[in-house]
Amino acid sequence: MSAGKNPYARYQIINACFTNKQKPYWTKEELIRKLAEHDFHVSERTLNTDLQNMRGNEQLGFFAPITYCVRERAYYYSDPNYSIYSAQLSDSQLQAFSSVVDLLQGFRGLQMVTEFEGAIEKIVRGVDQLRRDKLTKGEQTIEFERAPYYKGMVWFDTIKNSIDNKQPLRIGYKKFTSGKEDVHIFHPYFLKEFKGRWYVLGHSEKRRITLTLALDRIESASPERVPYKPNTFLKAKEYFKNTIGITHKKKPVEDIVLWFSPAMGNYIKTQHIHPSQQIIRDDEEGLVISLKLIINYELITMLLGYCPDVSVVAPVKLKDKLEELLMKGIEANRRKVRV
Repeated sequence: MSAGKNPYARYQIINACFTNKQKPYWTKEELIRKLAEHDFHVSERTLNTDLQNMRGNEQLGFFAPITYCVRERAYYYSDPNYSIYSAQLSDSQLQAFSSVVDLLQGFRGLQMVTEFEGAIEKIVRGVDQLRRDKLTKGEQTIEFERAPYYKGMVWFDTIKNSIDNKQPLRIGYKKFTSGKEDVHIFHPYFLKEFKGRWYVLGHSEKRRITLTLALDRIESASPERVPYKPNTFLKAKEYFKNTIGITHKKKPVEDIVLWFSPAMGNYIKTQHIHPSQQIIRDDEEGLVISLKLIINYELITMLLGYCPDVSVVAPVKLKDKLEELLMKGIEANRRKVRV
């Protein structure tokens, strides 16, 4: 991958090295090898620039305490509690964030942004905490979940711009289960996030079908000079209306009935599995709900994660599939593995 692409992702990787409690000291050679593991092949000159930007670039605002240790002959954070994620915002940066938050507050309740309420709430609470920290210089009292490094984000802007400009792409794509790279002339239509990973839905000329590609499995993406095949039939909201996740095969929508234990049922009532969720029964024996979903890989994986506090009431084929996978899991757990 080109060294110039997505420098912030490189900063994240370097930061992860220096905040590693088991190995806080890193030579330049080790940092270059670590970046290469994530497909960032950089020269020592580029690494020096990255380290300098992390130390003193005012626009980044990291001011990372990267120091050279003569005894270890390696670099480290002189403040062991430092991380780029905890870097303080300047007054002007905080004021800019505050202005954005005030703007977002005005959109709350509108139907068109309802699905982003959670993200808006997180931004509001986060900036409020930063304001308090600036005034009181107190300890942090809110901790949000931080997204780890994600390789696929390097392609996000390229694909988003292609969608906006109706520009087909030549995409080199490699599945996790195959060492062979496929090349698609791809007409991207829209992006979708699921569990921290991004996917692009569009038309593949190679497969002659609508296809979903994972950004973290894209090896290359460049403009292709062919006429753009416009999206005249897919609407993202409707396409994924009856699915968990992104797997969308041509299968019927099923009436799914699930039982949850009383304890787990309390969680399911406070954070719904899917917008179609309806309560059939809720008593001391547990919670029974109905869902209207296409049976796909993500749904089955989710149900396995709820075991042993879930039982499939209907349909029978979903119940049988869950039992089959649970039995395979038991067999795998009993297998003797040489380490």
